[in-house]
Amino acid sequence: MTNKEEKLRDKNTRIINGIYDLHMSDEPQQIVYYHSIMCQTCLPFKKPENDKRIWKSKNGDSRILLKAGELYDKESDTFFDVPLPYGAKPRLIMYYLNKQSIIQKSNILEVEPTLGQLVKKLGFESNGRDYKTIQDQFGRLSASEMIIGRGEDNGSSTTKFGRIVNAANLWYSKSQQQRTLWPNTVELSHEYFDSLQKHAVPLDEGAITLIKDSSLSLDIYNMLAERLHRIPIGDKQFASWSFIYGLYGVNYNRIDNFRRDFRTALKQVCTVYPDARVEELIEGNMPRGLILKNSKPPVQKTSILVKKPRK
Repeated sequence: MTNKEEKLRDKNTRIINGIYDLHMSDEPQQIVYYHSIMCQTCLPFKKPENDKRIWKSKNGDSRILLKAGELYDKESDTFFDVPLPYGAKPRLIMYYLNKQSIIQKSNILEVEPTLGQLVKKLGFESNGRDYKTIQDQFGRLSASEMIIGRGEDNGSSTTKFGRIVNAANLWYSKSQQQRTLWPNTVELSHEYFDSLQKHAVPLDEGAITLIKDSSLSLDIYNMLAERLHRIPIGDKQFASWSFIYGLYGVNYNRIDNFRRDFRTALKQVCTVYPDARVEELIEGNMPRGLILKNSKPPVQKTSILVKKPRK
């Protein structure tokens, strides 16, 4: 058994044991949220090559364009370029910020007073490496700008410009040794906040925690959670491998290598989302794509205790 296969076996074992613990727990289901447009598209999976500052993702008539931004450094009294966010951690940060927005009913969020508490909530170890990575990715996410494009049924096109995080009392230095201090409050843009209230997709926080290390697994989970329950009962939808490759395979030169990793990630997702009805279509010896069928959403009731809106 290779080292990679051994790691995969250990990860699958951890997920299966985690699912058992979730089912045996008497605690109520914990919920996080993701925006529906983000469920249909995706953020960068890996560090962009050659310091690219623009990322594009598309799905059907939906498009996102993510632009890297700038932040201010008081020590040098200059604005400096901040790279694009990438990997699993920006997704986890968004789950958390979205949840706080829904709970607090405000775009000005009171977040965890210490980074250690947030790291623990996201399911990571409270060690230096996780601290620094989450700090760095939050700075990247805060500085970035997202442009959303959508093709309408009447043939017209809609473009929305904006940011996700509008402001944060954030300190993000150019020094590699002194990166970010976690803010006490975060202000989401009004445009993003208003849209999230209408288009938030509830997700199982316990399931998210079990697949938190894989941005591909998280994106597949997001997509299935948003899509499967909207398929008419008794109907089914087909997603070809070329379509799936175009959406998630940007870091792969060969579609067969992508299919291998996608199947592994899909298996993990279906373990934490057992109601997902997804089958692979193979004709002869040729893999054609996936068959998606109507399924129960991972969160069926979303009643939660919320704080009173700010005056």
